[in-house]
Formats: sequence, structure tokens, C-alpha cells
Amino acid sequence: MTTLQLAQRALSFTALAQDPASVPADQAAVVVGAMNAGMSKYYLNAPSGRKTTPVTYFLKPPRNYQSISLTQGSSAFSGVNDLQDDDIGDTLYVSGRKCPLAIGSNMREPWPGQTGVYPGVIYDDAVPMYSPIRRIEGSVIFNEQHRLDYISEVPIVEDEVVIPKTSNTPQFYSIENLGDVVGGAVRGLIRIYPFPTQPSTLRFSASLEPQQFTILSMSSAFSLYVNNLDVEAFVVPLIAAELAQTTVWNPSIDRASALLKGKETEAYLRTYHEPSGPNMSRVLTPSGY
Repeated sequence: MTTLQLAQRALSFTALAQDPASVPADQAAVVVGAMNAGMSKYYLNAPSGRKTTPVTYFLKPPRNYQSISLTQGSSAFSGVNDLQDDDIGDTLYVSGRKCPLAIGSNMREPWPGQTGVYPGVIYDDAVPMYSPIRRIEGSVIFNEQHRLDYISEVPIVEDEVVIPKTSNTPQFYSIENLGDVVGGAVRGLIRIYPFPTQPSTLRFSASLEPQQFTILSMSSAFSLYVNNLDVEAFVVPLIAAELAQTTVWNPSIDRASALLKGKETEAYLRTYHEPSGPNMSRVLTPSGY
């Protein structure tokens, strides 16, 4: 289901025009507010297994450059012409120093060395995490072969006590909560240690934030993060209950029944879990159920 289709379902409970594009902005804002409230209640009450998504990230091989221009006291550099959005956070290794990348041709911190032209390598050792990813759930799998161990967010120095490096295969990961350090929409980084030295994959499951809608969402077919069965079974009744408390509600639909259905849906979500037991397959059953 798309945001447009969800908006159409929401409008079916109102006395407004059923074409989202024909709804005045002030009334559309009421509908969008109900959609956001309903989706938030779903996420607050649904079990964790219904709010996760698999993520696979492809790590590029190291890229060598012969002429990287660096200026003392400046975070800008030149000599690298193939940077992409997913290079944010990756490590520029130059003159024995690790320099995490920010947006574009910028390092996260100013270059402390002498101004000059240096050879260097960019390692794809960081995975940027964007909204709606909230947090990692379970294991981080490298190259479908290794479960990486988590290490804390304190500064890391390889080959010392903190990281007992025994091979060139990544063995550890950390989470860097960035705030506004690199700018843009990146919320954090998964950084792996030591540097990957070949094309690889990183796989994990991630929980998601509640999807938030705007007036544009009502007339555009953006994908929903929630599967269609849950939308109809849980999200739509919660949205209807929110709309039942507004002035746009269709008076020909029983308001009390919609409010009761919303409360019943919330209560059911709090106790809902995937069926499991000694005589049932546990394939795809969320952890803990």
C-alpha cells in the first residue's frame, strides 16, 4: 500500500472530498495529523518483530589515489573525483592518519599535517544509517561468514589492547551517533574494524521509526514501511479512531464504534505475538516469541 492509498482509506471515514488532491489544506492537515497519530500508536504498541526490516549494504573495495591535496587547518580536499553519497563516514587513510569523510570532498576534522599533495586510500568501512532506521536488532553479519562483535563508542586504536587484530577480516563494529557532525540526513554510522580489503557485504536487521506523513503524502504514492496486512488490521482502525475525534468525521458513520475499535486495536497490539509452540515451525518468528 502507498501513502496515497492510505490517505484514500482515511478520507473514506470523513465527510470530505474523497480525492486527496481536492481537500483544502486546512482540512488535509487534520487528516494528515490523524494518519501520523495512528501510525505512531501502531509503532508504540506493536511487537518489535513487526517493526524491523532487513538491511544489506555492499562495501566497495579500497580505492587508491596518488594526488590528494590537503591544506593544514582545512577539512576540504581535492584529487578524489568519484565520491558518492554512501561514502559519508568512510575513512581516508593518508600519511598514516585516519580521516573520516563528511559530505562531499570534506573530512570530518581539519587536516593537522603540512599542506601538500599525498597518496591515500579510501576504505569503505562505514555504513551510513538514514531515517527511518532507529537501531540495529540482533547480529551484524559480514560477508555472510562472520558475526561481528560489538565494541563501545569510545575511540578505537587498532592493534592495541582494545582491538586484538588477528587478520585483515573485519571482526568488530561500533555505532557512531553523529548528530550534526557530518551534516545531511545521516543519523549514525556502523563502523567496522579492521578495514575491509575486498568487496564485501554487511547485513543486519533494523527497527524503524514511525513513518511520518505530510500533506504531500496524501497526493503522492510513497511506499509505506508497514506491510499491507498490518495496515488494514491495525493502522487503519487507529487512524479512524483519531479522525472520529475531529470535525471532519462523517456523521453517517458511528463515531462511538470507531473509538471503541481504536482502543481494542491498541489493546490487542500490546498482547499480540506470532504464533509459536512445540508443534509449529518457528521460521521467521521474531526473537523472544
